[in-house]
Amino acid sequence: MASVNKRYPWFLVMAFIIPLLMGMSGLGGNQAKTVEMGVYDAKILDTSNTTVKISWVNMDGKLMFKGFLGKGRIQIPFNNISYIDISKDEACIHLKDNKKLCGLKVNALSRIYGKTDYGNYQIALKDIKRIELIKIR
Repeated sequence: MASVNKRYPWFLVMAFIIPLLMGMSGLGGNQAKTVEMGVYDAKILDTSNTTVKISWVNMDGKLMFKGFLGKGRIQIPFNNISYIDISKDEACIHLKDNKKLCGLKVNALSRIYGKTDYGNYQIALKDIKRIELIKIR
């Protein structure tokens, strides 16, 4: 009985400390660098050749285009993009510095969101031919 009483205080101390240490696991980790934020408009050309102008454009809630470059993931901030051509499950990003990055695999179910004069707008990447981005603020 005496050995159980000696271990009991250590058990309480550990039961208190372990959850605190587990809660700190995200501090100082490998966090992505903050991207310059802004407000973007876009012209979307869809696969039915309809053009829609939208404001407050984002991709799945982020101000960056996401895709796969080989086996790795890539995220390109809208701030660096002039326009994007999409064909089936591949994208060609035309950057503002006149470079382009083609052959990116995209998740066809990812969506572009924004606002039109008529209301909210969303479209899946699989239904888009081209996205032209314009930073307004």
